[in-house]
Amino acid sequence: MSAPGCAAGLAGTVAIGSDPGRHDPVASLQHSGNEVFHDVFQGRTTGTIRVMSKARKSAILMVAALGLGGCSSLGNLFGSDEVVKVSEVGRAMNCAAPTADTSLQMFASADAVRDWQRGNGLELIGDQAMLPGMYVLVELGQRTTGGYGIVIGPEAQVDDKRLGLLGTFFEPDVNAMASQVMNSPCVLIRLPAGNWQGVDLYDQSGKRRARTAAP
Repeated sequence: MSAPGCAAGLAGTVAIGSDPGRHDPVASLQHSGNEVFHDVFQGRTTGTIRVMSKARKSAILMVAALGLGGCSSLGNLFGSDEVVKVSEVGRAMNCAAPTADTSLQMFASADAVRDWQRGNGLELIGDQAMLPGMYVLVELGQRTTGGYGIVIGPEAQVDDKRLGLLGTFFEPDVNAMASQVMNSPCVLIRLPAGNWQGVDLYDQSGKRRARTAAP
């Protein structure tokens, strides 16, 4: 599977200015002047994405215009068999990841997700909202400060029964004051119907960050 090219030249992470007394920034993007403002998920607070070049700004705004994730023509960019839709169904700022590595975990069914949630004391999605099918958990890994986050694009590449997800990774600006708190952001993604053999995760620079096989 070749890496995506929809954000060629864009750095692997987007720097965010994090306010030390607040929750992490994560949701929709707006732009103003030379800055892109990044609102939080679940209506919390805001941070600032500091854009270092016009190319990066243009790429970020393109992602924002497409719903924070991916290109509308991933098939051409990947050279893939086809492109399918995926959907985010839940997220948390602390999924108790055991390491700092970004990772993927596939679930064969909604029941497997329920078992994982019970075992970890988390509820990324309630029973009533959980549809039958396969899911994948995207874990950013342990982080010792606030300001980190990830958004998964709504389209995935299909390549030999594997799905390629495109993620936009966020991290605090090196000059920003970030809250000193251990967290491990994660996102739960529902996959379309299919006999999927595995999932790969790429960042906005086209680098593969994680992969997993079907359970």
